[in-house]
Amino acid sequence: MDLLIDDLVKNQKIDGKNLTIPGYFIRSTAPINIEDDKLKVDETLPTIDDVIDHLYQNSQSQTEELGLVIQIHGYNTGVKDGQKDYVREDWEQVCKYLNQQDNALKDRKSSFVYLGYRWSSESVPSSLKNAFNSLPSLLQFLLYSGLAITAIGILLLFLFSYSWFGILILAGLCVASFVGSLFFLRIIVYFRDEYRARYYAVPDLIEFIRQLDQGLIERYTQHFLSSQAFLYDEKQAKKQAKEEWDKKRIKLTFIGHSMGGFITTEVVRVLSDVFDQKSIGNVKNLNKQPSSNIGRVFSLGRLILVSPDIPVNTILSGRTNFLRSSLRRFEEAYLFSSEGDVALRLASTAASYFSFPASTRTQGYRLGNVTVNLPDKNVYGIVNLEQIKQRLSANNQLFVSKKKFDHLLKYLGVKVLNKQEERNLLQNKKDPESLVPKSEDPESIADLFTYFDCTEYQDKTDYPGRDGKTINVLICPNQKSPLKLWQYIRLLKAFFDSFNNSSTGIDVHGGYFHGYFSKLIIYRLAFVGFEGLLDSLILEQPKEFDLIAPPDLQEKLNISGELNTVEKHKIALEYFSWICEQKTIQVAASSERYYVDVLNEPRKEVRDAFLSQQNNES
Repeated sequence: MDLLIDDLVKNQKIDGKNLTIPGYFIRSTAPINIEDDKLKVDETLPTIDDVIDHLYQNSQSQTEELGLVIQIHGYNTGVKDGQKDYVREDWEQVCKYLNQQDNALKDRKSSFVYLGYRWSSESVPSSLKNAFNSLPSLLQFLLYSGLAITAIGILLLFLFSYSWFGILILAGLCVASFVGSLFFLRIIVYFRDEYRARYYAVPDLIEFIRQLDQGLIERYTQHFLSSQAFLYDEKQAKKQAKEEWDKKRIKLTFIGHSMGGFITTEVVRVLSDVFDQKSIGNVKNLNKQPSSNIGRVFSLGRLILVSPDIPVNTILSGRTNFLRSSLRRFEEAYLFSSEGDVALRLASTAASYFSFPASTRTQGYRLGNVTVNLPDKNVYGIVNLEQIKQRLSANNQLFVSKKKFDHLLKYLGVKVLNKQEERNLLQNKKDPESLVPKSEDPESIADLFTYFDCTEYQDKTDYPGRDGKTINVLICPNQKSPLKLWQYIRLLKAFFDSFNNSSTGIDVHGGYFHGYFSKLIIYRLAFVGFEGLLDSLILEQPKEFDLIAPPDLQEKLNISGELNTVEKHKIALEYFSWICEQKTIQVAASSERYYVDVLNEPRKEVRDAFLSQQNNES
């Protein structure tokens, strides 16, 4: 394989104790430049067999759910020879957090393995020397010609003072600037990283998962062949191994940050069986409900996109796209976004101008900039909680009338700088730059996500020099949505300060992993899902989040242990919404989460009803 594997924590032990959730660092050997490509041998332990061993041993334990959580980083995260790999250091801290700090995870029985996948991203700026030396001959000619024409024009203007020589200078500058623009696009490495993500990162991770699948089948096959109780030939043993894994599959969960979200969805799209009858549908029946099973061993669990570098059009378009085909297969899906993410607003939307097939500028906005858009900006917590509850008919049936159905796009928008109000994703169809699709989406796939708008999120962080202080995590102090141009300029400075570990720095693109509560949400959703998040939160008192609950809520928490599961989940959901409200996080929750994780309706039946109901309404 083209991957190297190492322990995130040395020997998978902390203070001499085995990790509850073992962590591995998976690194692609794909080169930054193809001239650097050479065979790299994994001379250190562990190897992929160690990962397989952990997964197999977990399958032999009495656990309700087996899982493999894969976290993928984004653009501009390269590491040069001799320098620290900050991505690896961050994931090492995540592994320690999972095993030492999060009470809901550290004491669980061994059932999960955590992988941090490093693909061959490059850091800004790219090598200036390589960028100049690799200029094609025509561009070099244009650059030198433009500079020469400019120099001659300046000289003639100085000698003869004729104003028309200014035209010569302008022509030379235009030619040189054209090449300079291409040179600039090269050194910011966005397009180079996008190429490596698509053609290196995706195939490497696919092959790794395929090898895990094969290795786990072989492990069970060896078990049956060596069994004293039964006599198997190899063919029978492989068949029995597949049947055993079908009974209890390993759930694949992905945490994709920035461009890592694109890698995740591409990986799932390729791994999925495109000839699965449930994924095809036809012109008369748009109800596509493919299985979550991947290969012979895995199934898709949770998809968590954090500030994803994916076009917002992917949750709007009625056409097939890479997110749509992936999303239907996951059991749960979550999106964390912020209006103040200038990294996406600048780099990604500028790149979309060159590469995304749109005739208006707004279509180039990214999912990571989607916000919860409400007339009253001061509403926080789960903003559509009451609407979800009202969807239940009198006899508690899943099927309800079109009148009561509440699409999530109604609550979502994107802030446009030259507009006073945000663009709502279900309004302003007459606006020439509206984000609303010309035709309705028959599946309304956007309703499968639960959206966390963290623009105004306030919490304690691990930012340098601010430990223990409650601050804005993703925007500057005293800023509020909607943000103005001058506020984005201030945010950009704070973002650059964060690279130098300044006490004024704000990680506008990755701050979700620095806020205490947002980090808790992300990793609990990944490892135990929404239901597990609710079950764990109700066991933690408000003071553990530096909060004081109102008397009526505190009373409900005190008696929750005496209630049945559904009633307990209802209180937990109210508690979760209240915490988000106190942390100034806006949440637009998928109705599917309420039916499955609060009311404990069967997951498959809810998904079938959910999608078919949308089709019937379209």
